[in-house]
Amino acid sequence: MDKSRQRKHTGIKSRLNIYRETIVFLASSVLWLYCLMVLFVVAGSILPVQNHFIQLVRVILNIEKSDIMTILSYFGIGSVIIIIYFLLAFNINSKRKRALPHEQA
Repeated sequence: MDKSRQRKHTGIKSRLNIYRETIVFLASSVLWLYCLMVLFVVAGSILPVQNHFIQLVRVILNIEKSDIMTILSYFGIGSVIIIIYFLLAFNINSKRKRALPHEQA
């Protein structure tokens, strides 16, 4: 009878396609730069910062400081509603789970 021994695991051999990975990296970099620019403009619009770049982007996008504040207030209200919903759902589910008789063993 054969003795038991460890099997040899063959690793996954793959080669990354350099062109595809470069395109993915560039697209990701462009999206991250866009997100940083939006964050910079929103933060600069909320705070009392007088920066030429922030004012230029707001003029190009035709957005005023009050518009940004309105959007942020909508996001805040939506976030509060979602948090309240999740807290209520958690409390209801935890009470329902405690009431199940088959898990009291």
